[in-house]
Amino acid sequence: MIARSGEPLGDSGGDGFRGFTGGVDGTLRAAVAGGSVMTTILLKYREVDFERPQHFDDSNWEGLLLEQQRFDRAVLAEDLGDVVGSLKTMIESISKTVLELGGESPNNKTTFPTVFQSAHAKLLDQSVEGHNVKGPSRNVLEQARKMILSLDEIRNQSGSGHGRTILPDIKLDTVEVLSAIAFSWIHWALPRIDKFAEGRPDVLIRDLIVINNTFTRGLLVNRLLDANLDKLEPQQQREIGLAVARRGMQGTFVVWGDGVEDCARSDSIKDWSVGYREGVFQGLYTDKFGNLHANPSSILASLRVIDPIPDIEELVKETNEVCKASVPFTPNGHGTA
Repeated sequence: MIARSGEPLGDSGGDGFRGFTGGVDGTLRAAVAGGSVMTTILLKYREVDFERPQHFDDSNWEGLLLEQQRFDRAVLAEDLGDVVGSLKTMIESISKTVLELGGESPNNKTTFPTVFQSAHAKLLDQSVEGHNVKGPSRNVLEQARKMILSLDEIRNQSGSGHGRTILPDIKLDTVEVLSAIAFSWIHWALPRIDKFAEGRPDVLIRDLIVINNTFTRGLLVNRLLDANLDKLEPQQQREIGLAVARRGMQGTFVVWGDGVEDCARSDSIKDWSVGYREGVFQGLYTDKFGNLHANPSSILASLRVIDPIPDIEELVKETNEVCKASVPFTPNGHGTA
């Protein structure tokens, strides 16, 4: 668990507010004595810690903590408009990082609803929360999505970030509800980010054949499900299949079983997409260095893998050319590293 940056609030607190002691309770007593409108609920949100996803780099994490510190200052300053504005920017910070992990680069002109809804959709578990699923889990998260969009609308009307000609009318209890909504979404989103990132093609390929991460039985299956193969571009599907086959040929039996043999046994191009099958086929013939490593077992598996593909002429021709240009060596079969 990661705490927030800066020191706890106190006589020498790191956030520049002095004279308060005793954490939330001390802050609340001082606030009440000074006639503050802030409530226990909002003050307690200042003490909330976020759990850092492993795939957040330092700049991602520090960016989120900066927005959280702005929320803290807005609460202590009793600036309800700025509280709402900082709730929105915390969600936006997380959403943009999700899109970056997915290979997208949202710019400053991309609207909040576009960024947020795209990130929200990527973090959904498509099996129980996807667009084509009906059920309570789907309903809850759909309502959460709508509430965050309403938060943005209220921010546009009454929050910070706009020059005002009149004093915005925003109620304290409304801000409390918005804070509950925003922090609930944040605590839902952060733990899901690593699972989403692990399903990304570049991360999965890296783990398979660049750093050779350990794969236990069933792990590859779960990561392929996380990757949503059928929704990836054909080239991305092929790259994953290529990496799976090459790792299996190194002697990783669980990768061979879960990613090659299971595919070869299946006739489904929905469960095992055409692009993935094409990649597996090619990866069973050459390794990542261009060496020819095919053997009788892998050749038989390759034929079974591509059997459900309607048109294989170009694939076979391409693979044949790759093999001709490869450096042959004597393989020991897929059972050796």
